[in-house]
Amino acid sequence: MLAKRIGLALAALIVGTTSSLASSAPAYSASDFHVHSISVNHELGGATHTTSQLHLIEQPSSAAQDKYYISLSPQEAASLSWSEVNAKFGPGLAPEQRTVLSLRNEGYSIPTGDSPTHLYSVTLPPNFLTQPAEKEERGIVTPNITLAIDLGFHHISEALPKAVGQKEDASLRWTGDAVPRSVYAVGKARVKAKSPSAKIHSYSMEPPSSEITKSGATITFGPFERIKPLTVDSAPPPTAQVHHTHEHPIVALVSLDRHVEVSHWGDSLSFKDNVWLRNDGPALKGHFSRVDHQVGTFYGGRGRNLVLDFGLQLPPKARDAYFVDQIGNVSTSNFRSGHPALGREQDVDTPSHSLPAHSASLLQLQPRYPLLGGWNYTFTIGWDLPLGPGGWGKSLGAGKYSVAVPFWNAFPSSGGGPGGSVPAKRVETRIVLPEGAEVLSVHLPFEDDDAAEGAATVRYETHTTYLDTVGRASVVVSKERVSHRHAGNIYVVYRLSGWQHVRKIGAVAGVAAALFAGTMGVRRVGGKKV
Repeated sequence: MLAKRIGLALAALIVGTTSSLASSAPAYSASDFHVHSISVNHELGGATHTTSQLHLIEQPSSAAQDKYYISLSPQEAASLSWSEVNAKFGPGLAPEQRTVLSLRNEGYSIPTGDSPTHLYSVTLPPNFLTQPAEKEERGIVTPNITLAIDLGFHHISEALPKAVGQKEDASLRWTGDAVPRSVYAVGKARVKAKSPSAKIHSYSMEPPSSEITKSGATITFGPFERIKPLTVDSAPPPTAQVHHTHEHPIVALVSLDRHVEVSHWGDSLSFKDNVWLRNDGPALKGHFSRVDHQVGTFYGGRGRNLVLDFGLQLPPKARDAYFVDQIGNVSTSNFRSGHPALGREQDVDTPSHSLPAHSASLLQLQPRYPLLGGWNYTFTIGWDLPLGPGGWGKSLGAGKYSVAVPFWNAFPSSGGGPGGSVPAKRVETRIVLPEGAEVLSVHLPFEDDDAAEGAATVRYETHTTYLDTVGRASVVVSKERVSHRHAGNIYVVYRLSGWQHVRKIGAVAGVAAALFAGTMGVRRVGGKKV
């Protein structure tokens, strides 16, 4: 009897688990949408990679599904950094009938062979689903929905060969889908891969196909017609490869830890960034030769797989900048502060890398040594920004304040990659408010629960330093797979009463008075004994 009960319990557990897994799968049908065509454009790069997809869609008038599913490969799903989806009606309709949609991770993958297909979705507005498809004079139905999907990835391509000489350029190999993945039937599709260099070593498709053409630095796979929808019984799509020269260093930030202190008495925001920078290009073959480096720098014969310097744009009103590493101050740096008259109030809402070069402050950084492939460099930079009127802080009245803190300042890339900035694997920003402040709300420049583009978290801590009594409220924001599109401001609204302004002064004065009184008491007692 006991064995029978255990068996029934296990069976119920298995059925319950199966039911929960089945319910977690998104409800869609291959007949929900008729996809007229999909065109994919890859901008090949080093540390960054962008993809533009154009989906021309027809929807049956009887369909009630408002979710359109987008499919990505495992490599793309694991390295997705940002997304932008624009939906609009087809030709001939009002241009204002368009909208920006959010890409959501469904958390589900179709087991297509050894390369599972990960599903994402966008929810189409109701007016996009009620508009009938247009029919031209020749009887051809025009797709009534157009989706323009822009995606940014980190480290899609791999270095090949893995090691090069000091004077040699890097070469990268991109591997991806030659045919776009889709859970719907697609009438026509093609994939283009554009290399940043016209020096393409090879390109191929597996299984082999004659539908490959090369034009300059662009390789086109397709067009392919009548593509069947992906199912659990489908094989992975054909694989495309492009092996090309990359004439720029592949620079990335392993981590950036930002510490920001808000000071009402000092009327400033104090920034301190601990940076771990790495050249992710092919490793150096052999030993580094300083003689070859100096000769190559003078005559222009050095390889391009190394980092010598870079400039970081800061807000116009930045001041007191510094650049140090583990040894000490780096004297090869240079700081040019933006003119105070050029600092406008609207510049607070503009990421520093998007400001005109003549108005932004510039921190020119030159490491102590050139960074070759696989080399690391850790350093610290810092600066101050004004908090008062015209600065990054505002008084909301009744003891409430708001402060704007850039999540991070995007490092410029050395060229040769889409996006124009160095990607960061992880960024964490800690905002330390004045002692006694109470956090009321936090507003991020990105969604904190958007797992589709890298995990983002917000946590609240208490930071204690010298002369503190109860500690300072802190907001810690961290995110993975960070790009220049995440360089917006974190807005923190907090309450700070008048008493809290003088809490530390009162505490210090009280401690000093107590010490003085204690010293006087000890002297009196000692004097009587004498």
